[in-house]
Amino acid sequence: MAGYRLALLPGDGTGREVMEEVKRILAVFDEFGASKFEITEIPCGGQHYLENNEEWPSGSFEYCRDQSDAIIVGAVGWPGATLPNGDIAGGQALLGLRSALDLYANVRPVKLYKGVRHKVHGSFKDVWDQELVDMVMIRENTEGLYHALLRRSAMAARGGEKDEPMVI
Repeated sequence: MAGYRLALLPGDGTGREVMEEVKRILAVFDEFGASKFEITEIPCGGQHYLENNEEWPSGSFEYCRDQSDAIIVGAVGWPGATLPNGDIAGGQALLGLRSALDLYANVRPVKLYKGVRHKVHGSFKDVWDQELVDMVMIRENTEGLYHALLRRSAMAARGGEKDEPMVI
């Protein structure tokens, strides 16, 4: 089976933890021949910014846009990691990709599986019937409160000039 080129952007904190589990899952696909993945991990986020004075390495946006078949992004945001203009450091990787590549749909499936414990109201107990919880939530990811930050992040990701948002 033909392989797929994946760009993994772990980001910050729990994003890095989750990405380790993503890599384990992808390895199972590789092992059993379901799919082959060529993985390129790109450091990004607030932690990376604090350590390297860049949100992500030069050429990362172009790699994601031109050379990867899919992009998997972890969480972005780290305490104290802000850009000189006050934006969240790491936003270029997350929000810049969303806007510049027109990735407007945030699709969040929700399903309860039998035997998997979940925390509700401060304790682990079954509250809902697993058969009745099967939803998909779709959220627009590039407008409203995101708009000004997205515009600045997309222009920065593409190497364009910076602008200041208009106060409305």
